[in-house]
Amino acid sequence: MRSPLVLVITSDAHLAAQIQDVVTADDMACRCVCLAAGRLALARAETQPADVVIVAAPLPDMDPGELFAALRDSPAQAAATFVYVQDASALQGARDAILLAGADDVLTVPASDASIRAKLRLMLRLKDAEDRVRASRARIRSLNAEQAALLRQAEDRYRALAQYASEGVAVATADGVVKYVSATMEKITGWSSQDAEGICIWDIVHRSDRRRLQQAWSELLHSPMAANVVEARIRGKTGWCWLRVVASNQLHIPGVHGVVLNCHDIGDKRRMADALAASQSRYRRFVETTREGIWATDNNERTTFVNERLGEMLGYSPPELLGKPIEDLLLPEDRAGYRSRIKRRARGELETYEQRFVRKDGSLLWALVSASPMLDHANEYGGAFAMLTDITDQKRMDSELREALARFEALIESTPLVAVQGMTRDGTVVLWNRANEVVYGISREQAIGRRVQDLLLDPGDVSDFEASLCRVWDTGQPTPPAEWRVRAADGQWRWVYSTLVPVQSAGAVSCVYCMDVDITDRVEARAALVASEQKLMRLNTELERRVAERTRSLEQAVDDLDAFAYSVSHDLRAPLRAIAGFSRALEEDYKENLPDEARRYLQHIVDSVKRMDRLIHDLLDFSRCSRHAIEVRRLNMAEIVKMALADQDQEAIGRCQVVLGDLPDVYADQALMLQVFDNLISNAIKYSRTREHPRIEVSGQVEGDRVTYRVRDNGVGYDPRYADKLFGVFQRLHNESEFEGTGVGLAIVHRIIHRHGGSVGSESRPEQGATFWVTLPRGEQHAKTDDKTRKGLATHDAT
Repeated sequence: MRSPLVLVITSDAHLAAQIQDVVTADDMACRCVCLAAGRLALARAETQPADVVIVAAPLPDMDPGELFAALRDSPAQAAATFVYVQDASALQGARDAILLAGADDVLTVPASDASIRAKLRLMLRLKDAEDRVRASRARIRSLNAEQAALLRQAEDRYRALAQYASEGVAVATADGVVKYVSATMEKITGWSSQDAEGICIWDIVHRSDRRRLQQAWSELLHSPMAANVVEARIRGKTGWCWLRVVASNQLHIPGVHGVVLNCHDIGDKRRMADALAASQSRYRRFVETTREGIWATDNNERTTFVNERLGEMLGYSPPELLGKPIEDLLLPEDRAGYRSRIKRRARGELETYEQRFVRKDGSLLWALVSASPMLDHANEYGGAFAMLTDITDQKRMDSELREALARFEALIESTPLVAVQGMTRDGTVVLWNRANEVVYGISREQAIGRRVQDLLLDPGDVSDFEASLCRVWDTGQPTPPAEWRVRAADGQWRWVYSTLVPVQSAGAVSCVYCMDVDITDRVEARAALVASEQKLMRLNTELERRVAERTRSLEQAVDDLDAFAYSVSHDLRAPLRAIAGFSRALEEDYKENLPDEARRYLQHIVDSVKRMDRLIHDLLDFSRCSRHAIEVRRLNMAEIVKMALADQDQEAIGRCQVVLGDLPDVYADQALMLQVFDNLISNAIKYSRTREHPRIEVSGQVEGDRVTYRVRDNGVGYDPRYADKLFGVFQRLHNESEFEGTGVGLAIVHRIIHRHGGSVGSESRPEQGATFWVTLPRGEQHAKTDDKTRKGLATHDAT
């Protein structure tokens, strides 16, 4: 039996040697002829036909597609199987083009010996199957030519041929019902001849392939002796089988009368094709979804491929970039460096570098480029493949960081008040700003490389400092500000307010900065202040003692004064009553005998007694308002004012127009507040009675946490120059002949309001009326005063 011949056409000696080693191995047992040019192959093909022809670019004299077409036209090579060797980096379009040119299959390199061996075995088996099919068809045609007498013998021979053929053979009726299967077909499908015969092939064809197979079947039935080749999945006894089926219409052939199906198991080939398709799909998904830009160029550095991401990065659509030289997208000053990189890349060097590109809108793109050369089988440079990462934002942030660091360093160096030292874990100085030289008198040259402990600290403080420094390095947390005593270059001890601040890099402390502020003057001032405070405390203690003694003396004097006023008031009333009684008796008994002058004198005595009685009465009221214990509660001031109005002379109040405004509630003593408004309203009635239409207005207003009440009249008013005398005891601004009174009523108002923690005041112009107001704390906590405060207020009033 003739050994299969494999013809290898390529100028790549390494590839030719690899294929020859595989083909001539014992397990292949094939002959191999290697040619380096296409013309030699055409000449050799005329004299020595090959079973498998393998073509690998480059060829020195012909294009691979041209060579395939020429070999197909050669009668000697028409039955050969043609395989094209393609580089793994080639595009899908190149593969499709070579298949259209006449190649039966493509071998992707670089490939292992096992992959080449599997591919060649597949090709040889296909060639063998095709040869057998052709031989079978020849036999069938010769059998059809036999006489009817030899029909049985021809049918037996056909069955014997099908039974022992390497591919599976089945015969089906025009309706697709199986009437015969060969032994090989039984092995392929797992169906025995008894099980298979009578099965309709449409019941065992995969539904995805059924429509395509039925269409081919219909075309076949209309063309006697025609043949169709299809690939389909057939349900075997243990699973689905991928078959390459050569179907021929032999319904008119005596002894056959059916459609002959020559089936070859292509499960391995389909699995390889599916794996290749899956790999290509994964590659396409990677190219389409990666966030990196992908760029491929030819040996002239013109763009041959870009993905969508690269187009987005540069602002172009991918078609706009195809064929564009990379230099067109670079800044003029960057092109010389790029050409140098191309020379290194052509030597096979891989490189990663940063490059600026000009976007379509004129802006700059900073990219991190990882480029690798693409070399052909002759080790010639055929272009490059690169992946680009957009680092524009990173470069901008780096620039901003450098600027910030420069500003930070300038700030540290130029700050006049803060001495900053950068130090390592053991305290060695790595940074010493200008302020250190001012504060400590130690130059940068003297400090750098020495430990802070040796430069500045008292030996007794070194352990505490080193413990604090270690904590900062271990925890990454700054220390709270603290005062430290340090030694300057002149030997003088100074005080600084200091803190340790860590600087972290990649999650770890890389340096610690110590920031010191000279507070020597402050510490000395504080010491002086402490001494002064201690002296002041001694003085305050002495002063408080004296004030306490003075307060006790004043309180005793006030108590004595109140007791004296109360006693005098009561004691004066007895003789006053006697004078009043004797005056009435004298008037009643001797009125007719007294001369007019005596009666006039007697009347003066009576009037003086009445006035004295009023003075005593008012004096007692004034004394009682100081001694009365305050009971604070919430008061409805509108009701208090109405009660005060009811206590007035109704005839006098009836002549007045009384207007009541808003009167907010307040916390105060009810009896004392009633006396306040009784005095203010009676004062307003008295000084407005000379008006034709007397008018009195009483209103209130909340002002923050205080309430102000006003009593306004349209009476005679007063000269504002004497306003400070209004609230003094027995102080009057009008003659008694004009308006009666003792000058105690407003003094009582003043004392009551002050006891409540409030204030009083008034404003007026002559003949323009007067307004008196009182201001009280609004809340209960402000209105309450303790006994000591009330006594102090009483003392103030008394003085």
